[in-house]
Amino acid sequence: MSRSNVAPTVPVARSTPSPRNLAGWLVACSRGIHWYLRELMGDSSYARYLAHRATHNDPTPPQSEREFWRQKHRDNAASPRSRCC
Repeated sequence: MSRSNVAPTVPVARSTPSPRNLAGWLVACSRGIHWYLRELMGDSSYARYLAHRATHNDPTPPQSEREFWRQKHRDNAASPRSRCC
């Protein structure tokens, strides 16, 4: 194959994203960051606790959110694990 038979490549111009696409991208990023921070800080623990109880059909009433956090902090203080702070 000789060089004369190959078509020259033309660089493709990249268009700037429209404001609508950029807004959608920013919303998606902010949702991802919000989810990450909630998981990192443990804010979603109570929601996971309630979901777990709902799937396992526990007949006892669930703890209130206040009781849940008190118990969680009490357990963490009684048996400390590796953590950042």
